[in-house]
Amino acid sequence: NPRGRILYNSINNSNIKIIPPSNPTYWPTHQNRRPDILDIVIARVPSNSITITSNTNDLSSDHTPVILDLEIPCSNSSTNPQNLGKIDWPTFQQLIETRTQLNPSLKSSEDIDNTIQKLTSDIQECTHLATTPTTIHPNNLLPNHIKYLLREKRKARSRWQRHKYPIDKHTYNQLNNKLRKALQQHNSVTYQQNIQNLTTHNSCLWKTTKKILKTVSTSSPLRKEDNSWVVSDIEKANLFGQHLSQTFTPHDITLNPTQSQIVSHSLESALPVSLPAKHTSPGEIEFIIKKLHNRKAPGFDRITNCTAKNLPKKVIILLSYIYNAMLRLSYYPLTWKFSEIIMIPKPNKPPEKVTSYRPISLLPTLSKVFEKILLKRFIPLAVTAKVIPDTQFGFRPNHSTIHQLHRVVDTISVSLEKKHYYAAVFLDVAQAFDRVWFDGLLFKLKKFLPAPYFLLIKSYLSDRTFVVRQNSSHSNYFNILAGVP
Repeated sequence: NPRGRILYNSINNSNIKIIPPSNPTYWPTHQNRRPDILDIVIARVPSNSITITSNTNDLSSDHTPVILDLEIPCSNSSTNPQNLGKIDWPTFQQLIETRTQLNPSLKSSEDIDNTIQKLTSDIQECTHLATTPTTIHPNNLLPNHIKYLLREKRKARSRWQRHKYPIDKHTYNQLNNKLRKALQQHNSVTYQQNIQNLTTHNSCLWKTTKKILKTVSTSSPLRKEDNSWVVSDIEKANLFGQHLSQTFTPHDITLNPTQSQIVSHSLESALPVSLPAKHTSPGEIEFIIKKLHNRKAPGFDRITNCTAKNLPKKVIILLSYIYNAMLRLSYYPLTWKFSEIIMIPKPNKPPEKVTSYRPISLLPTLSKVFEKILLKRFIPLAVTAKVIPDTQFGFRPNHSTIHQLHRVVDTISVSLEKKHYYAAVFLDVAQAFDRVWFDGLLFKLKKFLPAPYFLLIKSYLSDRTFVVRQNSSHSNYFNILAGVP
């Protein structure tokens, strides 16, 4: 067979192994034909791994499936700590409280980084020690009559394969048809019962609707600029990282020399003397943590919002010491300026292009708590300086697209009543948030922010890095030179 010779030569040249099963996989219905091994496994496996092949007679085809067992060590690749098991929160609180000391030295930026590193490590270790691994139980809920039909079908198939009597084949076909109808009826009844038991008092109705309507996203290979393909997760992550590193840069435009000189001179000029930044308190931190959503994804440190909500009072006090030191020194720690990015495919876009994916940045939970503390102090300053126009509705509390539409419709109605023409220009700025110019942003913030807050934001925007996570693989480190974190 020419195709067989081509396959054989390809296997020899590619260092691939042929792993055949021990029993025949083809059982012909014609009596003059003999059972044979027609189904094999072709794979490239490590030399130190143990492979075991076996046949299964559960399906009704004349080709029996081949099961390949690989005995190789594997690690838990779950990136969601909520999937690792149940956490005993009283035990966690007792462990973390024992390790926490309330006398840290927070006199320099290095002290802040070291204290945050130790606190993060302690929370991770205590969470691991207080977690009971989840045991997966097989969900075998088939009724007894279906189990009986399944056993009888297997016996009939085995009997037909041994003797090749037509009566055995007829019996096997009858049992196979009965089993198929019984499974269809069982699935239909089970589905109807599940639908009838849905209620609006919990999330089961939403989960069922999402399960029905959700489209399964497949992992598609990516195409490089040279039209070559990228398949592995690590290569995809690096390709996404290279694309984002080019995106997180200022626009390639020639600035007005006069305007550029004004910005540079303003940033280099001395800051006026101002009052120290308003410190935070354990009560404010607890209030912010209590408002966090439980299902939000954590950052690279895997400290979830649920974990933050179960931190004891002693740890909250330590956090207040750290946050106040950051406000006093106008320093943002390096650990909290590192983000982990996951890529979400955009709907109705070609999946092989890197531009068809939307980046989602995952930041540490404790860093986001401090960001909310800063926001609470920035809003009064922005309102007093009137830097945000009344027509700005995005990212503002109690403002939505509906309110903005009401404003536009009201303006149009007033113009029509006065018999005036009404013109509108709608602009969509490409990558508006991904290419924010840091110096230009700092130039505008310096006009109304006091010196401690301005220096803190300057530290917040500098030396930011990110990695891209693709399943359990991570890309290399990349710098962020522009954009909103």
